[in-house]
Amino acid sequence: RFNCQLLTSIDISNFNTLGVTSMKNMFYGCKLLTNLDFRNFNTQKVAIFESMFEGCKSLEELDLSSFGANTANNMAKMFSGCSALTSLVLSNFVTSQVTTMEKMFYNCESLSSLDLSTFNTELVTNMISMFEKCLHLKYINLNSFSESDPLDITNMLKGTPNNIIYCIGDEILTPLIKLQLHEKE
Repeated sequence: RFNCQLLTSIDISNFNTLGVTSMKNMFYGCKLLTNLDFRNFNTQKVAIFESMFEGCKSLEELDLSSFGANTANNMAKMFSGCSALTSLVLSNFVTSQVTTMEKMFYNCESLSSLDLSTFNTELVTNMISMFEKCLHLKYINLNSFSESDPLDITNMLKGTPNNIIYCIGDEILTPLIKLQLHEKE
């Protein structure tokens, strides 16, 4: 980790990330950072995204549609503590090798919706506190979520609104599924 607490902006357009395998803690604790442009970012070989944006309290929007790491296996705490985040685009995320999503969106209290319809969760065994403290989350598209065995979902939805709507497959579910998920906590 490096100390980037006072960093408000950074030009990453010329970063050569072609051979990078870990982006762990890359922007960790950059609490004043307000904007990041990932259009030219190559994440093809990245396996570890753990805590990449953790504690980026001032980021309001992130478009990670250019992220396409086929080797990604760890997304724990990736957006944890991104409390100002209102827009998050993850449309091309490749998650087929990911085993942990623990606290991935923990305390993303300003997010009102999440489209995770492209997420392949077959190998994920850890979703502990994945959406915990997402206080304003009203809609989650979990269209492609599948349950691995064993799967730990302890506190997965703790601190989310009671009227949250989940889209799984062709079904739109209301708090009933939340009750079922909380029973496992």
